[in-house]
Amino acid sequence: MGTAASHSSEEEEEGAEEGMEGAGGAPQAGAAAPALPPAEVLLEQARLREATARLREAALPEPLVSRHHSALVRWLEERLSRGDEAVSLEQFCEVLESVSRLAAGSRGESEEAFAQFDAEGDGTVDVENMLEALKNSSGANLQGELSHVIRQLQACSLVPGFIDIFSESKERLGLHASMILRFLHRNRISSTAIPYPVLEYFNNICTMRSSVLKDSLDRLLLKEREYPSDLNGNQESDKLKSVTKCYTHIETSSNSADIDKMTNGETSSFWQSDGSARSHWIRLKMKPDVVLRHLSIAVAANDQSYMPQQVTVAVGRNASSLQEVRDVHIPSNITGYVTLLENANISQMYVQINIKRCLSDGCDTRIHGLRAVGYQRVKKVGVSVCDASAIWYWSLLTSLVTASMETNPAFVHTILQNTQKALQHMPPLSLTPGSTDFSSFLSPNVLEEVDSFLIRITSCCTTPEVELTLLAFALARGSVAKVLSSLCAITDHLDTPYKASSLISSMAAVRQNLLYKYGKPLRLTLQACDVKGKEDKSGPENLLVEPWTGDGFLTETGKTRASIILSTGTESSFQVTQIRIKVRRGAIGAQCGLVFAYNAASGRFHAEEHFKRFESYDKWKLREFKQFLKTRSSCSCDDLGEDDPIGWFEVEEEWDEVDVKMQQCRVSQYLMIKFLCTRQESAERLGVQGLSVLGYLRPLRDEPCRAMSCLQCRRTEEDTVCGTTLLLKTLHFIQQLAQDLVQQKESGLKYKSFLDFTGLDLQLFWNFYNKLHQNPREECIFAQTLLLQLLQSCFSVLTGDNKTAKPQETPQSKTAGHTEAAEELYRHLCEVVDMGDSNFMPMKMLKEEVKNTLLSGAAVFFPDRQTRRHQLFTMMKNITEQEHKQSVHLAFRSLCTHFSDQDPGGLLLLPEKGVSANFDISEVLSVMDTLLLVAARECEMMMLDVAQQESGTVLSSLFWSVQGSLLSWCYLQLKGTDNAAKDLAVEILKNYVGQFLSNIRTILQSLLSQYSGKTIVEKISSSVFAMATRQLVIFLLDFCTLDIPYCTLLQGFSTLIELLKSLCSEPHKTDMESWQQEQPVVLRTWTMESPHNYENNCHEVSVFLCHGAIYFEVEFDEKCETERRYDYLEFTDARGAKTRYDTKVGTDKWPKKVTFKAGPRLQFLFHSDSSNNEWGYKFSVTAYGLPDVAVSWGLDLQLLVSRLMGRLASRSMALKSLRELGSEADLPPLKVTSVLNSPLWKPVFRHQLCPEALPGARQNSAKHQDKNEAWSSPHDVCRNFLIDFAKSDPAQDFSGQKSELFKGLIQACKKQTPKTDIVAGPTVDQAVNSTFAALVYLTPDLFEKLQKYVNSGGKVPLSDEFAQVYSLADSIRIWMLEMKQKSLMGRGNDAEEKQNTEASEVNPETLAKLCVQKSLLLLNFLPVRAKRKDSASESLEGQDMDDPQQYVSDQCQRQGSAVDMDFQAAPSVSSSAGIHPVSKEGGQASQSDLKVKQIPDLHQAEAASAFHSKPVESTVSQQEDVSSPPSTPTRKSQLGRGRLRLLSFRSMEEPRPVPTVKEKYPILKSILDFIKDQSLSHESVLKVLALRKSQGQSILEVLKTIRQCLDSLGQPHCFHPPCVLFLLELLACQKDFTNYFGNLEGCGAELHKEIRESYYKLVLFLVNSVKGFSTINDRSLLPALSCVQTALLHLLDMSWEPSDLSFFVEIQLPHLLMTTSQENISIHDSVIW
Repeated sequence: MGTAASHSSEEEEEGAEEGMEGAGGAPQAGAAAPALPPAEVLLEQARLREATARLREAALPEPLVSRHHSALVRWLEERLSRGDEAVSLEQFCEVLESVSRLAAGSRGESEEAFAQFDAEGDGTVDVENMLEALKNSSGANLQGELSHVIRQLQACSLVPGFIDIFSESKERLGLHASMILRFLHRNRISSTAIPYPVLEYFNNICTMRSSVLKDSLDRLLLKEREYPSDLNGNQESDKLKSVTKCYTHIETSSNSADIDKMTNGETSSFWQSDGSARSHWIRLKMKPDVVLRHLSIAVAANDQSYMPQQVTVAVGRNASSLQEVRDVHIPSNITGYVTLLENANISQMYVQINIKRCLSDGCDTRIHGLRAVGYQRVKKVGVSVCDASAIWYWSLLTSLVTASMETNPAFVHTILQNTQKALQHMPPLSLTPGSTDFSSFLSPNVLEEVDSFLIRITSCCTTPEVELTLLAFALARGSVAKVLSSLCAITDHLDTPYKASSLISSMAAVRQNLLYKYGKPLRLTLQACDVKGKEDKSGPENLLVEPWTGDGFLTETGKTRASIILSTGTESSFQVTQIRIKVRRGAIGAQCGLVFAYNAASGRFHAEEHFKRFESYDKWKLREFKQFLKTRSSCSCDDLGEDDPIGWFEVEEEWDEVDVKMQQCRVSQYLMIKFLCTRQESAERLGVQGLSVLGYLRPLRDEPCRAMSCLQCRRTEEDTVCGTTLLLKTLHFIQQLAQDLVQQKESGLKYKSFLDFTGLDLQLFWNFYNKLHQNPREECIFAQTLLLQLLQSCFSVLTGDNKTAKPQETPQSKTAGHTEAAEELYRHLCEVVDMGDSNFMPMKMLKEEVKNTLLSGAAVFFPDRQTRRHQLFTMMKNITEQEHKQSVHLAFRSLCTHFSDQDPGGLLLLPEKGVSANFDISEVLSVMDTLLLVAARECEMMMLDVAQQESGTVLSSLFWSVQGSLLSWCYLQLKGTDNAAKDLAVEILKNYVGQFLSNIRTILQSLLSQYSGKTIVEKISSSVFAMATRQLVIFLLDFCTLDIPYCTLLQGFSTLIELLKSLCSEPHKTDMESWQQEQPVVLRTWTMESPHNYENNCHEVSVFLCHGAIYFEVEFDEKCETERRYDYLEFTDARGAKTRYDTKVGTDKWPKKVTFKAGPRLQFLFHSDSSNNEWGYKFSVTAYGLPDVAVSWGLDLQLLVSRLMGRLASRSMALKSLRELGSEADLPPLKVTSVLNSPLWKPVFRHQLCPEALPGARQNSAKHQDKNEAWSSPHDVCRNFLIDFAKSDPAQDFSGQKSELFKGLIQACKKQTPKTDIVAGPTVDQAVNSTFAALVYLTPDLFEKLQKYVNSGGKVPLSDEFAQVYSLADSIRIWMLEMKQKSLMGRGNDAEEKQNTEASEVNPETLAKLCVQKSLLLLNFLPVRAKRKDSASESLEGQDMDDPQQYVSDQCQRQGSAVDMDFQAAPSVSSSAGIHPVSKEGGQASQSDLKVKQIPDLHQAEAASAFHSKPVESTVSQQEDVSSPPSTPTRKSQLGRGRLRLLSFRSMEEPRPVPTVKEKYPILKSILDFIKDQSLSHESVLKVLALRKSQGQSILEVLKTIRQCLDSLGQPHCFHPPCVLFLLELLACQKDFTNYFGNLEGCGAELHKEIRESYYKLVLFLVNSVKGFSTINDRSLLPALSCVQTALLHLLDMSWEPSDLSFFVEIQLPHLLMTTSQENISIHDSVIW
């Protein structure tokens, strides 16, 4: 059974490929265009809602914790057994990355999962608490569980911390405040959840637009990746053949007898393994030359432990050497196919699917289905050995016959007779490869030789028999070109009789059989019925409802006959081929009936008129019906009239079903079925169970002549027909087949092509058409019409090769002939169109087909792409004028339609694969500029009320397609991996948006200067301008997740604010107010019910998806009941919150009606265990959404731009764009982390470089020196002294003014004998001196003493500390020697490595140079000062003091409750010393600060003054552990505060040695470590500082732009929707800039100050707006006030510092917050909700 199924699928596959091959291939370049939604879908709400309803439904993604629940439980149990008390965020992320193989960008998902357990947000969680929570949750999302919320409150130190607020210690108050701040940061409301009813309708529209567009772009991205370059770039391959079954056979680890249950296409059956756990596999042996692209398996969630959870895919050349290429985790709630490989490129012989783990660690597994789809490389067509031998043998025979013809002419007659006899048994299409009777030895190559031979021997005689023979042979082959050639010859003898009746009958039979065979089910609707149903539930509408299991259609009592009328429900037509009817059993079943297919005059449908038209048949019974059958048996189907039945049926007594084949398959608008009588006359009513209709949807157009016969010939009974009839019949037959082929290709269904288009070209069409045109007969006009219809069906064939064929492969003569024929045919068709209107019906029909040909033939009449582009641009310049001929307008519409539908990239000529370095974007911009100019001219014409005919519609379609093609191309490049392509896409996007906005400003300014905004909005609502602007903004809204220049785009769109305000002023306020009066409407309803009682071991998942829904209402039946706790119903809303119900409905725990307010998705899960079941469930789900509201394009554009600007501003503030940061953004994250983790970051690196050390800062040095003249000058003198000392050559004597000072310093430092015997040399000596200079410079006390020494000219003696420091600097000689020894040992151990390391040999010389570079870098920073008594130093000190607090709130080091903190060591931090304790979690170095405990304000002075005391020493050990790996965090510090006090008292009593200089100045160790650290170079430090400066400049620029936007949007106030929408979007990335200013440390003091001032202005604007609300006196703006207040509070939630206190005083922050909190909340609630 499985083999049979596989065989049938392969036949369909081959047939599909034959269809593609026969049709010549569809144009590939424009294949991706239909993926983008048309303009109506995104801009019209009704179409938008329909499009969203068609989006694919998918189950909610399984949470990360649930996905790896068992692995996390085992990991936690293992840690608990080892005695670990806590788990850190880093450890949690590492274990998730190891078990799930997450990508680098998935860390955010791990952090969100950890946040569910982290009650305090400090980065650590108790192992026991996490293990308990995991076990209780069973892997569910913890955020939706009430029990988890209770556990969080119990574990959070905020709860007992409220007691600490009332304690006397102010330190506890500060600590608790920091906890509350962190809690608020983690749980702050999302900007999308802030209620603003005015915008709910617009937000709903935007959400649906984004869903539709994102789905289209994702499908386009998948399509782009379907054909990798190595597949379609292979010159040896002519094409790729789609293969739906890539394997030859399947092997399994066990139970191989059930393999067919996995491949039979039925997911209800399954293959089940039989073996030990984790040992199951499925191995596919692939077909040769097949590239596997897609692999998927079907699973079922209700399989429970049999369901696979972790699956891997391995590939290899043989079964023994397989390599894993994919690891897939399958969520437990999925039922259906799961993709294992997508867009793969696997050509190995074996592909194996390994089931690594099952759900709940089950033993065996079940697989319900298997799909393997790929492509097969098909080599270029050549002559096979079999064909070559047959042709050789045939050529021998034909050469003998040809040679004998001269001596014996009878040979020709004999051959023709034999050929005619053979053709009598070869009906049309019988020799095509798609025919079931096709002989394999008669390949196309052999048939071509036979055809050439027949033409050669008949060239001397052109008799009707010869012409008929050639035509019959061409029809048997299905060759369109040969048929046209034969018909072209027959055209010269239209009155000649031909014995072709049998051939014509064969064509009709073949056509009829094909229609029967490939008819598809039609979805028709009931239009009318002439009798009523027995009941409401048994009406005629039940006839079309499947399955046929209900009552069907039962007429009312006394009615034993009925007539029903069916149609498509629209004005479209259809062609019925078969009808399947099932009647009721017994006496009431219908016995016989008639079928009518007809058309009616367009207009309103009147059922009475339709029934009256066929009322003559209403009196028929079975006797009249059988008499009709006798008369019809002797008549031809062509004799059927418009009102005659085209089908009839009679149901036998034993059977209830009958298949009715139409005797004439007529294209019509209506279908009437008359049920004439019942089986027994005694029946009281008629009963029909159901019916289904098969056929085709067809375009309705007038056919030239239904009979397709000569009008001059009389009907005779003889076997001859005239040439005219033969011509029309044959041409109509071929035209219908070609038309069917086109429709099948457009439908995307599999099909077989019985036509061969080889050799078909436009020259052949033109020659044939020209002959027909020269004949004035009416039948020739019919033939011309048919030929043009055939030409339209062949357009894809005539143009398909032009895009893929290379120029050198096309003969020059063929190209020239094709071009000449195209020009002549185009010229003639234009003349026909431009002729005056004629009342002659055939001429009218011909003219209509000429128009259709011109409209769809742009690619044929302008065969070269460049010619088409040039022609279109030429027409664009003056197409808006009205004096053009009709043919010009048709040609313009044709070109626009071609570039819109088939080749949107043809105008832009963007590279499809790869980007060349010299690609010129000016061509792309020039094309778009031309379109924009046409759009501007169109606006001017529309404002003058000048009709645009149909050019405006095609222009809109063209602009939409071309702009969509440009933007989608940019999207594909930005989502790709080619950096050059990304850069090009960004460059094009930036330039195009700038050019677009410039044109928009010009258009709006011009229009607003002449007309009012209301007039403009009304008159150009259907313009290209109104459409294109919104399309661009809609696309850019989805582009905001990509790396694009946000700030640049924001600045560009900000220039539209004032213009859009003028365009959309007060008139639109009433529209938005009317939105709020609309009530939610029911969008969709579902009903769910379980068996009663339900079964055990159920795990059923359903998803209710309704795009546009804002909430769901679930109403339960009062009988609902489940087993308590173990069996339950679980609902998951769109935000992931879960709600469970069990036991009995009607209780507080399970109410009868529940509302879920998070749309547009609701997921339902029913779970039952293995025992005890109850009644079950029955409920209805109703999706409520907002109704469609009228939104003018002007208001729509204004709100879209406001949303876009807010989103761009948010992304810019969060520094999401790396491109705007320049080359500094390319710095590897590890280097940034190492610099930020360095102990010197806070005291040294984050501060500003000296003015003269900054590049390009010499101009500002004078200003900087004047500003700091009081203290900067002495420091500069001493610093320059140290720099000169560091740069001096120790091998030479000191000279110059400072020589004596140098000598004195050297004498004071070298009291101890230097260790020059270890490592010596002038470079090493200089390294020692420079290191010494850096140590002194960055130690405040030593630098101050040296300053006194330098200022006194050497008179003030230097202390012994300098000698000790110099000794420390001299110790680098030992370090150099150690590094040299390590290098030698490493090279000695590995000989190969020795060769690789010779180039970078480690020796003291190179190490000394690095030391000098780093020391000079340290000397370029501003000195660290020990004491500052001036106001400036105090402010700086306060600023540095707040940095640890800021860092605590950001990096979240583990803290206990506030009570525990009293007994922990309180590290003293002084900004003057620059010493800060370092976190034990050194790996979390993505921030700019080091982890420290927060210090209360009252203790800052004490901490600063105690810099040289014991608290500083307590930080030394922490600093030394910076580079150590993260250790397991503990709950309590090793030394509490009380213990430290005891140690200090004991130290006062006991004598202790004098501390060394290294102990006295801990920063010395940090400096030495930095100089010795080879992984941290001076280039890295400078690059990080440059990165921070670039980030700061970017932030400053965007803050200024935001302020400008608010100044424009906030006039006259900021409480109208565009401004509120901008503010809400601005908060979208609020989590990324909470600790804003701390992340910008290192950008420079002046830049940092400018940023803070810009931020002040932004906050001040909102403060003034909130304070000024009372002056507006408009209660309808209260919801907007709430949004602005929320935005203000979020912007105030920043890492403020003591220096910001003056700003708080200025805005009166306490009074502002108090006023906000005291406002009447009830009034707000009444307005908002």
